[in-house]
Amino acid sequence: MADLAVVDLDTFLTGKIDVTHKPKVVGVSLLTGKTESLTYPEFVLLSTLNSNTWVSQREILTKFEVAQSQLNKLAEHGFILSDGDDSLAAELRLRDSRIDKLHWNPYQAFAYMRNRWLDAGPDAQAPSDLMGYLDDYRQLINVYGNPPAHFHEVSSKRRVELPQTIQNEGIFKTLLARQTARYFSTDKQLPAADLSCLLMYTFGYHGTYTLTDGYTVLKKTSPSGGSLHPIEAYPLILNVEGVESGLYHYNIRDHCLDLVKELTTFEGRALAKQMTAAQEYFHSANVLVVLTGRFDRNFWKYRNHQKALKVVEMDAAHLSQTFYLIGTELGLGTFTTAAIVDDIIEESLDLPIFVEGAMMIVGCGYPINEETPGGFDFNPRAR
Repeated sequence: MADLAVVDLDTFLTGKIDVTHKPKVVGVSLLTGKTESLTYPEFVLLSTLNSNTWVSQREILTKFEVAQSQLNKLAEHGFILSDGDDSLAAELRLRDSRIDKLHWNPYQAFAYMRNRWLDAGPDAQAPSDLMGYLDDYRQLINVYGNPPAHFHEVSSKRRVELPQTIQNEGIFKTLLARQTARYFSTDKQLPAADLSCLLMYTFGYHGTYTLTDGYTVLKKTSPSGGSLHPIEAYPLILNVEGVESGLYHYNIRDHCLDLVKELTTFEGRALAKQMTAAQEYFHSANVLVVLTGRFDRNFWKYRNHQKALKVVEMDAAHLSQTFYLIGTELGLGTFTTAAIVDDIIEESLDLPIFVEGAMMIVGCGYPINEETPGGFDFNPRAR
């Protein structure tokens, strides 16, 4: 339910504004993720129909106060299923069957569909220049006030001082050097050996163990819920030595790239910008890697589980950090973004909704401003 603000026309014509609020019903389709205003008869219809039983159109039109056009609208937006032979009706029936067959928890399926970006609209924009955008940060404070404190403390019964620790070698040195890069040089090619290293030590496998017939688990460099490792990597190659530009799948079994879509470098950079919601930062990178989640792989074990989708998302996040560390060790600038346009990615990769979906994008290249690739010259921590 939501309130609809309505201006009284008669009062308005006398020079006054009288706003009243009328309740309206808004439906959200599980199959499309889209919202739609519903009339009261439409609401009654959706509240009454049995989701497990087919009903003829004639019976619906006779029993409920809805017109054929309303029925068509409900079917088009995924609120009801139709047995029509058109492509949209067939796709919605397929999505509905996947929810059951792949053991999606319905609340998780709803959250997944509502969080997908369908286009790179106004809400999907990012600033083209980070430092110039600081003025807008000040405007945010003027409008919203200060953000919650950057240091968080809780009330405690006692405090335990910890010994000072300073580590700056090995993994600690890499961790301290890790930062997000946004602008990259397009003149320098990434060596194929570095790409191979990035893919192998971020996404590749380093051992197998057969639990029983038909069930083998993989050893990787990042953790995964249930050791299922449902995340797939699709590199968008833009400037790599000896590798043609294009959209690929990283085949971890054979440690190779399988071409999914042929693209020129220009087309690849345009696609990179579309995928990352028109962000200016990332299309100049040498490589972007789309991370997708194979929900069927994860939900095979965690059936109808309320935490199953979160586990897939965490798996992608683990891999993004590993990608950062490997890239940093190789002297590259790296980034990750969840501001991605799901529809464009899933169409480019021909991903079946509810079976496999876009999670995030990581990428790397040679930063233009190498000293402060993220745009900030941080003050060192006071010891």
